[in-house]
Amino acid sequence: MKPRVPSGGALLVLMSATLWGISGYMVHFLVLYGLSPVQVVYYANGIGAILFVIGLAPWGGRYLAAPWRALPGLLALGVIGGGMSFLLFTSGIALIGVSLTTLLTSTHPTWTTLLAWRFLGEPVDRRRLMAIAAALIGSALVARVDDPGALQANLIGLLFGLGSGVTYAIYNVLGKHVLAGSHPLTVTFYMLTGSALALLAFQPAPLPIGIAPQAVPWLVAFIAAEVVVGPVLYNVGLRVMSAGSVSVIATWELVVGVCLGVLALGEPLDLPQAGGALLVAGSVFILSLTTSHHEAAAAPGEPVAVPVVARC
Repeated sequence: MKPRVPSGGALLVLMSATLWGISGYMVHFLVLYGLSPVQVVYYANGIGAILFVIGLAPWGGRYLAAPWRALPGLLALGVIGGGMSFLLFTSGIALIGVSLTTLLTSTHPTWTTLLAWRFLGEPVDRRRLMAIAAALIGSALVARVDDPGALQANLIGLLFGLGSGVTYAIYNVLGKHVLAGSHPLTVTFYMLTGSALALLAFQPAPLPIGIAPQAVPWLVAFIAAEVVVGPVLYNVGLRVMSAGSVSVIATWELVVGVCLGVLALGEPLDLPQAGGALLVAGSVFILSLTTSHHEAAAAPGEPVAVPVVARC
């Protein structure tokens, strides 16, 4: 009998994917109004951590406290996911735009599958191999390997986008185990704190003083969508649904991000790149769907690599 997917949990995951898809659009305007990618990530995570402290203060002993033995894993997860992957994502947007960065970051299921095969012993069947090949070919088309001039001109930004996907995959493999032993609110708080501390030394000021007034509403909206509301909705959905089902629904983020970049910001996407985008999107969906089937057949306790806690 096919397992039932809780409709409430599915709606929460869909809402979080929509918010994360919009977040790249917000980064575009934050960079436009003078913030560097490092500042965007630091302010978002640092202010997000402060908001969590205020909001969870009445239940501090339950959600803000963590065992000493769990702290290294929680903080490391923050440095990798909320720090490195997030920073590479925002840096890619600053250089090559929302749509291309979103597409390249969305290859993370490919890298997650390969890492899970290598380190978790998860099998890679023919369907997964085909999806991985589609993602790699699609990424090459998106990067314009057919045009050496365009490839060279955008190389750094393309590497940032791919790097965001790879570091996010590392975060996916580690994150499921961390979430298994801690409450989603606790994991999110320490993620934000770890990444903010890691980036503090690179900031001209610890608080966002002196930023352009036009950037303030975008920063507020970005923090709400990316690091506060989005992760909580996602993690609550993950708690009540199968991880594979969550992965499939979360592919909606890719559609939202690319459509906003192309339609709202007017970013170019020529025919080969559009074909590559379809290959990447198809690969993400197939790998997520395969994760769902694998999870349903897995023995109790068998690890399955899925994205948790936050998108970047």
